[in-house]
Amino acid sequence: MGLNYYTRCCVRFEGSGPSAVLGRSCKLEHHRDGGPRSSIGWEVYPRGLAGVLQRYSAMGLPLFITENGIATGDDELRCRFLRDHVEVLAKALDEGLNVLGYLHWSLLDNFEWNMGTGPRFGLAEVDYSSQQRTARKSAELFARICRTNGNSIVSAQGM
Repeated sequence: MGLNYYTRCCVRFEGSGPSAVLGRSCKLEHHRDGGPRSSIGWEVYPRGLAGVLQRYSAMGLPLFITENGIATGDDELRCRFLRDHVEVLAKALDEGLNVLGYLHWSLLDNFEWNMGTGPRFGLAEVDYSSQQRTARKSAELFARICRTNGNSIVSAQGM
């Protein structure tokens, strides 16, 4: 089963009865704790990935993380995001969860269907005027994680 995970969504009731719930009197938030956020306001919340993996593992199907990434111009934050989420994935594997693979979103800065070229998700920066691509430090980190099958996460803490 393919899973996309970027952040958690917190829903808060703001109404006063069943009609209020049906009338959409709930508020959706992409952040709660005041921790780091992406450039589009999404909370960095790796623990949520652990919950998603546990929940869907109960279905008995192999899992594959098909999208996981952060929109940010701060590549140090992207490196932390990547390390923290891959650590959660490694722990899930140690616990025996059947996770077959992980794809980082995205290799390149791209066109997001609802936000255009503003969000920068890429491991490589794209200069949209020249189309030149430049690997970010996070691309080096991801390459090292891939080469070592995730075993370099601890040694990557300084990256």
